[in-house]
Amino acid sequence: MGTWNRSVAALDKWVAWSLDAGLLKRAPFRYVDKTVMTPAGPRRVHVNTEMESDPQDEPLGIVSFEDYLLWRNVGLRGELPEGGADPAWRGRHGERNALFADGLVHSGMRLGEGSCLLVPEVPPSGGPGEFRVAGAVAKRGKGRRVFLPPRKVRQFHHFLAVERDAIVARCTAEGWFAPAATDRTVLRTAGRLSVPRRRPSGPISFFGSPNHRRRTRLVLRRCAA
Repeated sequence: MGTWNRSVAALDKWVAWSLDAGLLKRAPFRYVDKTVMTPAGPRRVHVNTEMESDPQDEPLGIVSFEDYLLWRNVGLRGELPEGGADPAWRGRHGERNALFADGLVHSGMRLGEGSCLLVPEVPPSGGPGEFRVAGAVAKRGKGRRVFLPPRKVRQFHHFLAVERDAIVARCTAEGWFAPAATDRTVLRTAGRLSVPRRRPSGPISFFGSPNHRRRTRLVLRRCAA
């Protein structure tokens, strides 16, 4: 909501400048007068109707854990509401998708943070389930520690050992991943990803910002070598 409202506020300033400069004949948005509370008391302001309302004015919606499990099993795993496989389901990788959703729910990771989780970052089985969300993928660049329940950590490792290995082997056989020429390690240096040699005398290539697709591609090349 905040990001959207900041974008609308920036557009409002651009529209005001364009009207003053004669580039626009009229504002492309609709505005309404609204009373807001300020440190100086109530004040009447002109508000763009595209602005999102204050979330404090709206009731907080909460999905119960039972409803989440129903959505996960039916929507992601392709099961019937009463249990069992749904023969009409046309999805793929149901266990992977359900495990991804569970990882977000049980750890509190955001969608973008969970989608950047790499195999080396999965906490070891039998430990406290602690791992770090890197600042490069966290909101506002602020990394933090998160935790997964031991049962979910075991499920992650089961998926990595069985289903993911089978997927990687099949994709490698189909030519999706070209084997790396040398054994390489992915590092992040000065805000960029670098791939040094086994005994680095300096980085041999740089990969710009740590885009999660680029990171995944590098790690898959490393695992396929």
